Parts: sequence; structure tokens; C-alpha cells
Amino acid sequence: MTDFLQVFGILIVFGALLFLAFVTTKYIGTKAGKAMRGRYVSIVESVSIGLDKQLHLVKAGHQYVLIATSGKTIQYLTTVEIDEAEDIESSESTAAFDFRSIFENYLQTFKNIGKTQARKQGKEPQETLEASKFRQNLKKLRSISGSYRGEIKSDGDETTNEK
Repeated sequence: MTDFLQVFGILIVFGALLFLAFVTTKYIGTKAGKAMRGRYVSIVESVSIGLDKQLHLVKAGHQYVLIATSGKTIQYLTTVEIDEAEDIESSESTAAFDFRSIFENYLQTFKNIGKTQARKQGKEPQETLEASKFRQNLKKLRSISGSYRGEIKSDGDETTNEK
């Protein structure tokens, strides 16, 4: 009984330590995130253009700046003019991101492209080919079973019309 209580106590202490570690990292993570975010400066978009090279579109106040980073260097490229209405629309579209609808849209487009390419090449789509193969195999099976006109007696012996 005392062994059970010791194991139970160790599990409770272990669980409490895990919970405290979770709460601590959550608290520190939110504080660090707030400290890293600027009030007037934010990275709008980043694009990787090489192994260690990226382009960043940075919004500073009401102005957009394009910069390039490579290793330990940062280089100013240009100031970019972006319409605020476009900026609002793009932020709304990313907020309502639905992966399933986008995936289904691309999947349907891919299927339609495959079918049109098959028609252009004079081939039937894969589904039709599989269905025709199935029908051919079914006809072969019927012809084989039709030529084998064996009869089975009630005692389980087979008789055929072969000599």
C-alpha cells in the first residue's frame, strides 16, 4: 500500500512540474512576443529567394519599404507604393483562410485538366479505361463459365459433358 502511495505522489509531483513549466513558457512567450512586435513597424510579407537570402516588405508608419537580407547583412532596396484599400483586402483574405476549399478547388482543376488533356490526345480518361477493362474481364468470365456446363449431383460429385 505504501508503494502505491509513493508512486501516486511521484506522479502528482511530476504532473505539477509539467503544469508549472507549461504556464511559465506560455507567460514568457506572450511577453517576448509583445516585446518583439513594434507599434509602428511590422513585416508585411517575406519571400525567400535563395538559401540564405530573403526579401521583406516592411510597413513603417504609412510607408512600405522593400529590404533584402542575406546572412548578416540588410540592404535597403526601394520604397513601394501600395494602395491602402488593397492592403485591407489582402489582410481580410488572409484572415479568412480556408485550406479545405482551396485544396478542393485545385484538386477539381487538376482533374479537369487531366480529362481535357486525355481528350486532346484521343485517349479515354483513366476511369473509363478501368471500367472497360472490367467489362472485358466480366465477358471473359461469362464465356468461361458458359463453356463449362458442369452439373453437380446432390452427393457433391461433378459430371461434365466431356468425354
